[in-house]
Amino acid sequence: MEKETVGNIITGIVMIVLIVFFMQIGGCFSNKVPDKDLNVRVNYTGEQLVIVNLDYFDWIDAKLMVNDNFVIMAPVIKARSSYTAGIMAFTKGDGTRFNPYTTKLKSFSVFVSFGNRPKGSSGWWYGTWK
Repeated sequence: MEKETVGNIITGIVMIVLIVFFMQIGGCFSNKVPDKDLNVRVNYTGEQLVIVNLDYFDWIDAKLMVNDNFVIMAPVIKARSSYTAGIMAFTKGDGTRFNPYTTKLKSFSVFVSFGNRPKGSSGWWYGTWK
């Protein structure tokens, strides 16, 4: 082979490696699924929240939050099923419990990881009461 042909082959290989490298760090081959709006129905009974997962997939590591700072974690909420949580089970980071007799429920949100989907993909939902 001529030196020029070998040089062209090496240059081509280097270019391909660089293109693949920059596509990888730029996220072109990322397996992360974009965040998704969840399908949720929530009923507040005055003592409990009944959260219904209306999606066709399980919610994994669900972070349930009232008034933007009282939280409980649910390891799994199965697809098309409900999860009931006592309203006083929701706590702040310092341990303060939500008290429905002294504090009005204003908002509820859900943040989850998706089961059977690439790691890092997540979903959310936010709702308010008047």
